[in-house]
Amino acid sequence: MVNSLKLELLGISIFSFILIAVLTIILLKYFFLLKRLDLNLKWIQFSCRSMTILLLVILILDPWVNWKEINYLKQDLNVYLDNSKSIAFADSTIDFNSKINFLNDWANNENIKINWYLFGDSIREFNYKEVLFNDKYSSVKDLKKNIVLDQKSNHLIVTDGHINRGERLEDLIIDNNNIYISGVGNDINDTDCYISSIQTNDNKNKGYVDLLISLGCIVDDKKAINLDFILTNSKNNIIKKDKMVVDFNKSSFQDISLTNISRQELTAFNTLTVETNLEELNYRNNSKNFIVDKQQNNGRLLFITGGISANTRFIKKVIKDKFPNLEVVHNFQNKKIDYELLDEYSLIILDNFPFSSKNLKDYYYILDYHSQIPIVYFQGPGLPIEIADNIAQKLDLNLVLSDNKNANVGLVNNHILFNEIDFNKIPPTNKNIFWITDSVENEPVTYFDNQSIAAFKGEKKSAVFISNLASSNLMESNLFNTSNVVDYTYSIILNEYELESKLINLDIDSEEYSVGSLINTCIDINEKIIDSDFYINIYDLEGNFYKEILLGSKIPNDCNYTFSINEFGKYYIQVLSKTGNSVFQSNKEYLDISDFDIELEFLYQNKKSIHNFKNNNDAISFDFKNLEENLSKVKSNLIVDVKQSSFSSLSTQYYWILLIIFLALEWYLRKKNKLL
Repeated sequence: MVNSLKLELLGISIFSFILIAVLTIILLKYFFLLKRLDLNLKWIQFSCRSMTILLLVILILDPWVNWKEINYLKQDLNVYLDNSKSIAFADSTIDFNSKINFLNDWANNENIKINWYLFGDSIREFNYKEVLFNDKYSSVKDLKKNIVLDQKSNHLIVTDGHINRGERLEDLIIDNNNIYISGVGNDINDTDCYISSIQTNDNKNKGYVDLLISLGCIVDDKKAINLDFILTNSKNNIIKKDKMVVDFNKSSFQDISLTNISRQELTAFNTLTVETNLEELNYRNNSKNFIVDKQQNNGRLLFITGGISANTRFIKKVIKDKFPNLEVVHNFQNKKIDYELLDEYSLIILDNFPFSSKNLKDYYYILDYHSQIPIVYFQGPGLPIEIADNIAQKLDLNLVLSDNKNANVGLVNNHILFNEIDFNKIPPTNKNIFWITDSVENEPVTYFDNQSIAAFKGEKKSAVFISNLASSNLMESNLFNTSNVVDYTYSIILNEYELESKLINLDIDSEEYSVGSLINTCIDINEKIIDSDFYINIYDLEGNFYKEILLGSKIPNDCNYTFSINEFGKYYIQVLSKTGNSVFQSNKEYLDISDFDIELEFLYQNKKSIHNFKNNNDAISFDFKNLEENLSKVKSNLIVDVKQSSFSSLSTQYYWILLIIFLALEWYLRKKNKLL
């Protein structure tokens, strides 16, 4: 430690020295004038006058005192201890309390400060004497942030390498050069084959899915092993069986491919199981779930035109401008529709379709058998009454005919989706066919001013009953130079096509949980949704309602919403927004709730994960069992800690208080002793 003190006198000049000399002479003369006073009283009064003059001199000189302290300290050591349950079972020979106490004593002897952290369910500071290893899962969610934010300290991660929530350990890339990682647990001595991960390659256009499987297999005598792969869907139907011989002689991990799996036979939730001819003690890790999103946006739209009109070009232009990455396949002039390819599309637009009786068969098929594909119907000009009646029946609507073929009706907004649209600038529409509904299953989106429906949303389908969209847009553009008709059309398509990803987005950090464990969710809500009540709804895979969780009316976009499921099984969840008659749903996220404690699935050290983390971050690794012999690898550099401060006479109010006190005291004594 180095200390320095520096005094600087500001405002020094010849005038200042002259003034000081004059004040000194006056002070001496004043002393002699007090000779008739009692000696004690004389010195008290003289001291008051002296302090007053001294304070005035300090005011004139304005001295600054600069103080600096330089300390050379060793880097702090942040220790992150994996507090998940698996750590306690990873190596029964390790006395954790002894190891931790040794580490603490070593740090004290080396003058190194240790900051202790636990991670697992969450990351938090802790007293190093209170390690319980009771977190229900392992997550490195906030570990990276902690290390990145502290560039001055060394960081020691103590873990078995098994991370079962969120980002994997080996995938972490951390911008810090002071990282150490210590592995906990034994190598696998028992024979064990397990599925580490499954990646899906969804070839939607070709109707099949490929699987890339990371398979681990640990045996004493590394050799070729006979493997049976069994793929089942959520209905326990066997989709595929495959036999193969895999050689683990060179590596304990092999990448296995299963190809050409029928996408149609897969459900959203599927399970892959590997069976071996080995005697394994742990069969729990021989199975793993994976998800195939049956409703996943695949970027293809089927645009079916029954009767071509000006609306056709207008609607296609809106799609092209607002959804530039969307591939549009246009079917018109009664071209045959290939039913087997309909599942390839993420959205179907019915443009003035059906327009004749020839189109009705296709119309019925699309609505009856493809309920999971969003559909938007646009009424076109010249729609025959008999065709309109068939459309109304499938949409659960009623028709009202008007004798006035030129009846003008204007749009009235009653839906939060269209809050930003100025309906006063959308020209009225000439209509003689009016659509109405008494069904609570159909959610009216917007009305005409005669209370008939302009557009409505049902289950996975919407319909727009404005036959002159193109001419209304042209008229609005000429009159107001605005584009509310375009925005209205876009919002309706958005409401079906991208509702799940644009308005409410739901994400979870894992698909596998134990019974009763906390499920972490991230919810992102579009600003269009206001004044709404939000819920998390839980369903089984058949769509049967299980539970509803009220989140509240005002929730921020956050990742801190948690809940639990206390019965094992397979589920999916959605976030719902309810505002009056308006209901929005998020995407679906699938869950496998197991009665098996997921933390006890792997009770050994995942050396591959630790090794990859070491290489990716240029870290130094060593085995926690040999902590004592490896602490010398922890290099603690000296850090210069500078503390400095400065102050002057004018930087404190006490200066003026003292000046007033001495002046008042002297005045009092002079008056008491009857001095001038």
